This record gives sequence, structure tokens and C-alpha cells, in this order.
Amino acid sequence: MQNRELLVAILTEVFLKRPRDEWVQELKKAGVPAGPVNRLADLFGDPGLVGRILLEVEHPAVGRYQTLACPVSLAWPPSPLPPPRLGEHTAEILERLGIKI
Repeated sequence: MQNRELLVAILTEVFLKRPRDEWVQELKKAGVPAGPVNRLADLFGDPGLVGRILLEVEHPAVGRYQTLACPVSLAWPPSPLPPPRLGEHTAEILERLGIKI
């Protein structure tokens, strides 16, 4: 696209004059498909996304915490098991490979 850099500079200057959420509302009112570009911290606080993209798990070492869920919708619920701790299965794997420690 010709003049892309100039257009980006102009739009950036204009969009910085008002808060993100105001622009999203104005653009939607005008019929322009628009949505916010979220930061990672925004995702964890968005009630509409929490149930779809976040999974609460219990980990034996760190306790209960939120993590990103699988982006693919599966027919069964996610595993209630926590991820393995660092090195938790190392000895077992090495033993299966015939390596003695």
C-alpha cells in the first residue's frame, strides 16, 4: 500500500488523543468492525474471556493458579491434573532409555 507509513503515523497521532475504549465505542457506532487490542494483563481480567481462555488448575508446588486453556474446543473437559514439576519424571524416562543415574 502506498503511503502506509504516513497513514500509520496520522492514525497513531489521532488514536492517542482518546482512550482505547472510547474509540472502540465510536467505531462500532459508525458501523466499523472494531475491537480492542488487549494486553495479556487485560485478558485475565475480562469476564467474557475468563471462562473460555483461562483454566484454573491446582499445582502441588505452587497451589491454585490460572493458565491459558487449550485454544481448540474439545468434546471432553480439560484434565484436572496439574502439569508435571520440573524434573518430576526425569529418572523414570532415563531408566526407560537404559541410562542409569
